[in-house]
Amino acid sequence: MDQTNELFRSLILLIRTLRGDNGCPWDQKQTTESLKVYLQQEFQELMEALEEKSSEKIQEEMGDLIFLLLFVAEIAREQGDFSIEDVLENVKEKMIRRHPHVFGNLEVKNISQIRKNWKKIKEKEKLLASQQTLMDKLPRHLPGLLQAYWAMRKVDEMGLNEGGLPEAMEKAIHEMEKFRKSLANGDHEKARYELGDLLLTLVRLSRLLKVNPEEVVKEAVQRFINGVHFIEKNPLPKNEEKENFL
Repeated sequence: MDQTNELFRSLILLIRTLRGDNGCPWDQKQTTESLKVYLQQEFQELMEALEEKSSEKIQEEMGDLIFLLLFVAEIAREQGDFSIEDVLENVKEKMIRRHPHVFGNLEVKNISQIRKNWKKIKEKEKLLASQQTLMDKLPRHLPGLLQAYWAMRKVDEMGLNEGGLPEAMEKAIHEMEKFRKSLANGDHEKARYELGDLLLTLVRLSRLLKVNPEEVVKEAVQRFINGVHFIEKNPLPKNEEKENFL
């Protein structure tokens, strides 16, 4: 199992490398929409391999399809939709829930009863899904910035966010002023609260600018590290001030 986990992880890291700054231009520009045709093609090729009962071809086509599915999951993670961890956790919970005769106390006598119970469970799941709130749907495995990005997008889709970039800019300035006042008053608990609101408004701005806040932060961190590295390699004379990178 350890080898499986390592191989799975290495494949995800490979996809992130391909889509990274120094990766492949083709992979970098792919979207979930552009990958649909390749998913259909690889699925069909897997079906043909299964019909031919060729172990070698089945293995190869399964690999291609798994790669594309992980590729889609990585794009979704970048966009703040969900992560591969969400996918795996959801399907695991679903399969446990749909097999109460294995993981629960339900007793069944034949496959017909299993099918009837499966149908009832699916109908209940659909009803519960329709009653879910925004908090229920929040992808827990995503980093905080991507959770905020996901929530902002959902709120936009619901028509609850008013205004565009100018209004969002004013909101950010307003939140910054509240944060400043909290610090000036020495109320650090209030400042912490206001800092959270300020970060949310900045995520809102990133959405309006059509940029991923997680990627923006990573790029900023890299610039910061590069600056520090430069100072480390090129120390200034003692009588000169170092640049304030923050």
